Amino acid sequence: MPPLLPDNFKVKPTGNAVEAHGLNYRPDIDGLRALAVIPVVLFHAGLGCPGGYVGVDVFFVISGYLITSLIIKEQAAGTFDLIRFWERRILRILPALVLVLVASILAAWWLVLPPDFETFGRSLVAQALLLSNAFFYRQAGYFAAGSDAKPLLHTWSLAVEEQFYLVYPLLLVALVWWKRSSGLKAVGVLAAGSFGLSVVGTYTHAWATFFLLPTRAWELMAGGLLAMANQQNLLGCWRKEALGWIGTALIIGPVLLYSETTRFPGLAAVPPCLGAILLISSSERGFSMAGRLLASRPLVLIGLISSSLYLWHWPLLVFSRYSLAGDLSLTTRISLLVASIGLALLSWKFVETPFRRRLVIRQRSGVFVFAGVSLGLLVVGGWLIVHNSGFPARIAPVILRYVDYGTHRAFLNDISLDQALDGRFAQFGEPDSAKPVHVIIWGDSQAMAATPALDELCRRHSLRGVQATHSQTLPP
Repeated sequence: MPPLLPDNFKVKPTGNAVEAHGLNYRPDIDGLRALAVIPVVLFHAGLGCPGGYVGVDVFFVISGYLITSLIIKEQAAGTFDLIRFWERRILRILPALVLVLVASILAAWWLVLPPDFETFGRSLVAQALLLSNAFFYRQAGYFAAGSDAKPLLHTWSLAVEEQFYLVYPLLLVALVWWKRSSGLKAVGVLAAGSFGLSVVGTYTHAWATFFLLPTRAWELMAGGLLAMANQQNLLGCWRKEALGWIGTALIIGPVLLYSETTRFPGLAAVPPCLGAILLISSSERGFSMAGRLLASRPLVLIGLISSSLYLWHWPLLVFSRYSLAGDLSLTTRISLLVASIGLALLSWKFVETPFRRRLVIRQRSGVFVFAGVSLGLLVVGGWLIVHNSGFPARIAPVILRYVDYGTHRAFLNDISLDQALDGRFAQFGEPDSAKPVHVIIWGDSQAMAATPALDELCRRHSLRGVQATHSQTLPP
């Protein structure tokens, strides 16, 4: 097989590093993971960081850099194996993900109403099939109303990475065989095309651009290009320090200055991605000051648990909002993030680490059996939830009646003036139309919201009622 890179390429040693997992360990990259995940969880919890969602883009760059570095190292040694590559990806991602998905199923079973549980089942199937980004793209936008009630919404970024891991090594090797040239050029062309689609897409198909791989791949490839770059000349001290601090500013700036209205990704994704590239590059041959700060123990620890922290924090926030039926207090949100960190530490220590060190599954065949069985069971579980319409038998009948009323046209109806003059009102309570009207609900949308409870009371006391409501119209 021809080399992915020119013959004069050499895998670069890293200062202050130790060998780990076949690559020179970079503690500053774990610190960079912390710089990525902290804004994301703060943004989701409503604790500042209005542009914290850009942390996902930093994750993409890191992933592209690390997996390309791994491919380069093995290619140079003549040991690159696609099956082994995917095996490592399974052990890296799947164990903690399966744990969080199972926990989410249990929480949704006890807390979530049938229509929402059915939607949850569909998202579960999509995630198990590595398609949750496509599923949530078709559902609504990332910042749309109601998105904070979707427990698996955050898995869209995992689906992007998983799809990339499937396609990227195959495509890269195929291009090298076909072109008989450096993989650097091929990846550069693909990254440029993906970036162009992303820029145009933010104006024409905003949410497809946000969620789907073709318009996100350039961010992972940007990290790959950095790994491929043959930096033969050492950066001077002042250049290295400048790169480190500029990179830090390019990440923190968007975190603080972007918002949900920012046209994203496209051009707006360039600063955080470039910031990640500069930070990684600044400590490529010995730490810069910014790299040394990232390599500090607190940030490294957060970076080590960043995958589990990302997985746990969002379902905790969503299920808490759902069960409390409203906005969470500041104390509650902070408590949930503390709980997320605790769960992340536990799953990192007792799930992620044992699987990665092959203490749980030692044989390659066992890894793929684990992946196939666990994902297959998740697909079956999601299908059963959908097929059974969210298992309504879980819920008390009176609550189910409330759910039905909440979506029934009669209780969301805007009565027009002509309907009122003709006496055509929505009926509730005692269904016997021969009985006189005992109760009338007259008001706006707040009166509509109260109708299901009044309907239940009227049914219990055999009272007949009518509803005369119209949104944004108070009685005189």
